[in-house]
Amino acid sequence: MKYWMHQLLVILVVCAIGQSPQAQSVVVGGGRAISKADLAKAEHVNRVNSILAAFGGCTAKNLTLISGTVKVVEGLSLTYSVAFVVNGTSRGCELSAWERPWLEKSDPANAHIYTTKCN
Repeated sequence: MKYWMHQLLVILVVCAIGQSPQAQSVVVGGGRAISKADLAKAEHVNRVNSILAAFGGCTAKNLTLISGTVKVVEGLSLTYSVAFVVNGTSRGCELSAWERPWLEKSDPANAHIYTTKCN
């Protein structure tokens, strides 16, 4: 996409929601950070627990949710940074979820794909 087309799209989107073009920066196709307040909501806590359960891990009761991002792709791509203590040692992990809820009936194995990467 040409730069001027990207800028025009951003202005059209921002104007359509009633804000001036300078009110916010939008990256078309880019991710956004999930606020600390939103991270504490059941939606994200439950998703983190689902990711951990898929790998036989701990639950959100003994970890700290540090940050998260969400990106609209073919579905939603969510990434969470978490920290927890195991046997007195602090560990950090990146948890990812790719959610495509329309596949829940036709292809349930690919409706929710989870990955983890820990130090």
